[in-house]
Amino acid sequence: MNTMGMQEISAGDIILYHGNSLLANLIQFFDGTEVNHASVCIGDGKVVEAVGAGIKCKTIGDSIHDAEYVIVRRMKTDPGTMQPVVDKANWYLQIGNRYGYEQLVLLAILGLTRKLQVNNYLSWLLRKIFDRAAAILMKQGDRQPLICSEFVYRCYDEALPVAHDPYCLDIAPFPGLARDAIQGARGSKKAPESSNIHRDSLLVWACNVAGSRSFLSDFLSQSSGKRSQRALSAEEKRMAKMSIDDLASNYLKEVRKPKTRSLELEASLRSPQLLKSIYEFSKSFYAVTAAANTATAPRSLEKDIPSVLDHLLKTVGDFVTPGDLYKCDNLSSIGRIS
Repeated sequence: MNTMGMQEISAGDIILYHGNSLLANLIQFFDGTEVNHASVCIGDGKVVEAVGAGIKCKTIGDSIHDAEYVIVRRMKTDPGTMQPVVDKANWYLQIGNRYGYEQLVLLAILGLTRKLQVNNYLSWLLRKIFDRAAAILMKQGDRQPLICSEFVYRCYDEALPVAHDPYCLDIAPFPGLARDAIQGARGSKKAPESSNIHRDSLLVWACNVAGSRSFLSDFLSQSSGKRSQRALSAEEKRMAKMSIDDLASNYLKEVRKPKTRSLELEASLRSPQLLKSIYEFSKSFYAVTAAANTATAPRSLEKDIPSVLDHLLKTVGDFVTPGDLYKCDNLSSIGRIS
């Protein structure tokens, strides 16, 4: 890929970032790509991006400063002007305090929607990611979660008020769609038609087991303390005390080693304890994205679990990740800045 200078970036160009932090590396690995963040250029050497404080404008230099390198992508077919994309980015910028983005929320969504490589560290890593992301969402108050790449995608998708305009980006769904794997029992709904959720993901599993009376009963018994849980092993106690960064580091080291597949280990990942963390994240996600429906939300836990999981399934099925923008066929990579 050609090396380019910041001055060559044009308004409307999409910038994809390769960071080196553990969370950035984990996003890249879960998403199956080399990028973990995205922004859109609005011209005059500036970009707009979704960050923790909302939708913000920065100089290109300030924005890419901490990245090891960035990849610049541009539409393959020139629409004549990129002003509608820039205008939409500026519109979001004006109401940017309504939104918030945290890497852990993106990690939680990827952990739920992708087929993950399993090792001994994954269960504890995911449980801590889901629990921390749930806490982050609840602290956001009225601010809506908007991941960085979803913001960039919206700038293109909403550039003109018509369907199939020149700025529409085609995001390819997984070959094995999640909607074909959802059983639909006890209220679980099928995934959206353009689902970006893998059929072997934890979210599909959670939706299916939430529709299983026996598993749900077992989960409720353990959650309420009516049923005793097995004691943790010494190794599990050690992992339970580890930070997300330490778990991420060990997980990434292990997955890069040659290892035979363990069906027993994969089966052990799908536990009532992990389902509880998935449910807590789903409940927090529901609270901040479906506030208007909160008053009428199911109050019975047995009914609540399928309901909030269904909402998450419908909402994140069309979320666009940095990897989606990296693989998008409408865009071409025009250069790299290190």
